[in-house]
Order: sequence, then C-alpha cells, then structure tokens
Amino acid sequence: MTEYRVLLFAQIREEAGQESLPIALPTNATVSDLRKALMERLPKSASLICQSMIAVDEAYASDNVCLKEKSRIACIPPVSGG
Repeated sequence: MTEYRVLLFAQIREEAGQESLPIALPTNATVSDLRKALMERLPKSASLICQSMIAVDEAYASDNVCLKEKSRIACIPPVSGG
C-alpha cells in the first residue's frame, strides 16, 4: 500500500473539512482507483468527484494513468464563472 496526499479544492474541500486528504491505495493504483477511493471517503461529493479533473505531478491525468509513490495529486472540480 502507498499513501497519497490529495489536495482538495472548492466544495470537495468544504466537505472534507481540510485542504488535503490522505488516501491509501495498492501499489500500481491508477487515477481511476484514486477517484473511487475519494468517492467512498467523501460520499456527499461523489457526483462532483466524478466530474473533477485529477492532476498528477501538476498535469491533468486520465483515469488510466498509474500513480507513482511520490506523486503530487490534486482533485480539481469544474469551475463556473459569471
């Protein structure tokens, strides 16, 4: 198992009550695995997490990207402007 610290933003951060969340995943986990774990930890934000972009090492990553042990990860929900 590897523990990742996921930076959270906007409504997802509000539900978590903190800026980041530790998530433990098996070795060779993907962004998809991370997304599922986030939805389990933050069920009220599950639909928002589904729509969010996941950044790995400061670049947006598709769900099939494998996470590395020291990856910097952020969950960035969609933004609306006005």
